[in-house]
Amino acid sequence: MKFVGLVAITILSALPFYSFAEETPSGAGTITYVKGTAQKKGTKGEDWERAKENTALTSGDKVKTLEKTRAEIRLEAGKVIRLDENTTVDLVKLVEESQNKVETDIKIEQGNLWAKVGKLGENTELKVESPIAGASIRGTTFRVEVAIDKSTQLNVYEGVVEIYNPMQKATGPITKIEAPREVKKPGYIEGPKEVSLDEWTYIVKDMQRFTITPSGLKKVEEFKKDDMDEQSDWIKWNMEMDKKMDKKGNMP
Repeated sequence: MKFVGLVAITILSALPFYSFAEETPSGAGTITYVKGTAQKKGTKGEDWERAKENTALTSGDKVKTLEKTRAEIRLEAGKVIRLDENTTVDLVKLVEESQNKVETDIKIEQGNLWAKVGKLGENTELKVESPIAGASIRGTTFRVEVAIDKSTQLNVYEGVVEIYNPMQKATGPITKIEAPREVKKPGYIEGPKEVSLDEWTYIVKDMQRFTITPSGLKKVEEFKKDDMDEQSDWIKWNMEMDKKMDKKGNMP
């Protein structure tokens, strides 16, 4: 994959509420699944250490998966993320309350991340960021791929996403949850060309992907679950995990 750019994403639609069988304490996370070798690093610069199932996580921890490894992290308030092999995430904030808002901030440095997020309250926010992209989540299912060169691609499976240059909306409230609405047919921006910080915004709905090329070309396109790109073991595994969650009516 050869995509790179700078985007921010706001989820507009909502999914049904989910509840945990065993609630994760506020301000914490838990590794609920590991197949292979996962590692954890704290905030004090200590060495990486083995991270097994039921390992507790706190704000500032980093988690990475080695080759042939998959891991799942359960957060509070109906949030689950999964990591493919060779993936590193920085758990910048795990539920921090400030200015009457509950915030969670996760940075993916490299690799593949899958997220399933239940409906969040109006004052609850989950951010998932790559070195060149940011996503403000209110309730959706999506995956993010970050290549070694920091190229980023985002696929949305459920929900409606507003994608924009983050500098143009750096201030002000996050867009509130709305019911899905009719949007214009995905378009393609001619380029490359130099654009201002507030020139572009897209609405991307479920079963669409957004990409940016190194030259600045931006593209929204539809995809299907039977596309060749959607047949990887990684994607199929997440689909099965999500089905189990939906069947149980709660997080694992």
